[in-house]
Amino acid sequence: MSADNGIYIGSFPTVDGGKEYRVIHAQAIDNCEDHSQFPQQLTDAYRVLYYGGSPVLDLDQAWARARTLYEQVMQESGVLEYGISTIDYDRHFPTLSQQEAQRIQDHYWGKRK
Repeated sequence: MSADNGIYIGSFPTVDGGKEYRVIHAQAIDNCEDHSQFPQQLTDAYRVLYYGGSPVLDLDQAWARARTLYEQVMQESGVLEYGISTIDYDRHFPTLSQQEAQRIQDHYWGKRK
């Protein structure tokens, strides 16, 4: 069975032309990738649900956070299938709240509330 997990440093462009970084430990990170099969709004919702709890960091801070998360995961489970990876996203981090993102995901997958 595959763990399908990794430590991911998400790199998002900022409005001023710079970059912001968010670091997470996650499974199924491909949910955050654009795909013609899914609307952009759903992808944005996944990005918020995955990365939204992470503070915005600079690159050095992001790598330090990634190493800390790596150590934690290895101590807890010893399984990190994809190691530490950087993912460059081509859009700004979405401005959705966690609640809005969850509603979008629930609505798309038929969990209408």
